[in-house]
Amino acid sequence: MQIASLFTAIINRREIVDVLGQHNSFTRLDLLHIAVYVLIFLSLVLTLRSRSLTERNEEIEATRLERGASLCLALLFLVLNVAVIIGSLAVGPNPNILQIIQMGD
Repeated sequence: MQIASLFTAIINRREIVDVLGQHNSFTRLDLLHIAVYVLIFLSLVLTLRSRSLTERNEEIEATRLERGASLCLALLFLVLNVAVIIGSLAVGPNPNILQIIQMGD
């Protein structure tokens, strides 16, 4: 599941870069993609830890860890998305993006 998520995030980032046409600047979307990569990595670590606990016959502890950590990761992802959206609304539109959109019409 984590590999599929990582593949999807990479393809999504490539599509966004192609649409926006910005290859040299670091945007809020790039920050969000990096956060997604980190969350996918943390999810992978969580899966490995849960499997390790399960192999030691600690299924209850593994289930508790997986549920709690998954909830924390999901909430962190939600908070990061909201922060990026609020940050983007506070800054206002980028005139270069508006020109690209107008030229494409």
